[in-house]
Amino acid sequence: MADLDRTTFYRSFESKDDVLDYYLDRQMTLLAGQLPAYSTLEKNLTALFRWTYEERKNLCILMDCHLTSFFSDALSEKIILVLISNIEVGDARQFVPWPVSLPGENRYFRNSFIGAYMGFFNSWRYGNFAERPEDLAKCMASFYLH
Repeated sequence: MADLDRTTFYRSFESKDDVLDYYLDRQMTLLAGQLPAYSTLEKNLTALFRWTYEERKNLCILMDCHLTSFFSDALSEKIILVLISNIEVGDARQFVPWPVSLPGENRYFRNSFIGAYMGFFNSWRYGNFAERPEDLAKCMASFYLH
């Protein structure tokens, strides 16, 4: 897709993993810019699911090639903190405290959030992306807001 021969391409990257890391880092930067500042969790999740829909072809390729961990790691490192830190005070009071106080709890919270998102993505994918991003965001937000 880069329209370059392999030698030229790999002058910039040492391995296929480096290519994937570069692509995902770039995508996460673009996604972070789409998340509305000081918004509701539902609106931020809507932005995430809209981006997911736009990138569905590439994300499905990652899943089919068993490279899900690259994607979930990139989300965990780059997006979840932005998504969580941008929510409004009203939502934040209902949401699991961030950062939480027990050792390791941030990691477990992030992992549960990524797991929920990946579960939504897989169900959405195998349902041929029939639901609207807004509907998925509303449903996922309802799991986290109490």
